Order: sequence, then C-alpha cells, then structure tokens
Amino acid sequence: MTQGGFFEPKRVHPAQLTIVIAVHAAAITALALAKADFVVPKIVRTDVFFVPNPIDPPEHRDRQVPQKVEQPPLPVLDPLVRIEHIEPPAIDKPFNDPIAAQTFDPPADPPKPMIEPVRVEAQVDPRFADRLQPPYPLSEQRAGNEGSVKVRVRIGADGRVVSVEKLAAASDAFFEVTQRQALRQWRFRPATLDGKAVESVKVMTVRFQLER
Repeated sequence: MTQGGFFEPKRVHPAQLTIVIAVHAAAITALALAKADFVVPKIVRTDVFFVPNPIDPPEHRDRQVPQKVEQPPLPVLDPLVRIEHIEPPAIDKPFNDPIAAQTFDPPADPPKPMIEPVRVEAQVDPRFADRLQPPYPLSEQRAGNEGSVKVRVRIGADGRVVSVEKLAAASDAFFEVTQRQALRQWRFRPATLDGKAVESVKVMTVRFQLER
C-alpha cells in the first residue's frame, strides 16, 4: 500500500472504458426501440339511439264489399225517319202568350217644353204724345201753385184709357184735369201677349209747373 492509502485514485484501462460506453449505448438504443413499438389505442365514439317498440297492427276488420247494382237495359229506339219539309201552320198570334195577346197603344208624343208667353207692355203712342199734358187749372194758376199727379190708368186692347185711379195728387184740381185729359186724349199702343193685343194697367205721373 502506498502512502495515499485508500484515497489514491485508481487507474482505468482504456479498453474497459470503451466496453462501458458500448454497453450504455446498447441499453439506450434498446429503450428507444421499445418506446417506438408502443401504440396508443384510439377511443371510438359510439352513438346510442332509442328505438321504440313496434306497435301492433290493428285488428283486421271485415270490409264490406259493395254490391253490384244491376242497371235496367236501355230502351231500343226506333230508327230515325228523315222528313224533307213540313210547312208550319199559319198562326196570327202565338197561343198561351200573355204578352202577345195584349194590345199596346202607340207611344204618346213627348210633352212639349213649357214656353213662357211673350208679353209687351203698353207704350204711349208717339202720334199723340203732345196730348199727354192736361191744361193748367185756372184756380191753381192764379194762386201760383205747382204740383204733380200720379194715376193708374187701365188701357183697353184698342189703346184707349178705360179708367183712371188717383194714387197721389197735389190738389183735387190737378187730378180732375188729369183724369179728363186721360179719358179723352191719351192714346197708347196696347200691350200684347204673344203678339195679341190685351188689356193692361200702367202708372203715369203728370207735373204742373208755371212758366217763369
């Protein structure tokens, strides 16, 4: 034993070291191959369905078979007979026809439209226009009075005055001379209705004024 004793390092032969390395390498290789052959199993999905129990078919019922109805045989028709021409009977009016049996009056003429009659009022005859003014009453002239008279005269179909009605007068003297003059001297073209002379009424005013 040397001076170092147990603590003296041992020497390793190179051949031994090579063998140790080879043994470890073989072990690692075997372990790697063993891991490569291991296969992980796959989990397959399984679907579960509910299948109901079959329903028993309904009981068979006797079906009624429709009875065949026998149709009566068709009647045998006589063969067609061709008729050349038959003259129809002459009938003035169809029988059993209430409308044809009635007698209708011819339509009446349509009513004529209403036409208003044409009326023309009486007018003073211009040939007698200078006879309209009555003479001035002397009593009123001496008193210096002036005034007017309004009368309603009825004119006949001949144009003459039939009557005189006083509507207003400044005095009785003015009315009296106006009434006398109208009955004697006034002449009119009579009123006409559709061109025919008729009696009419007309209002007239007469004024009395003194000369200055």
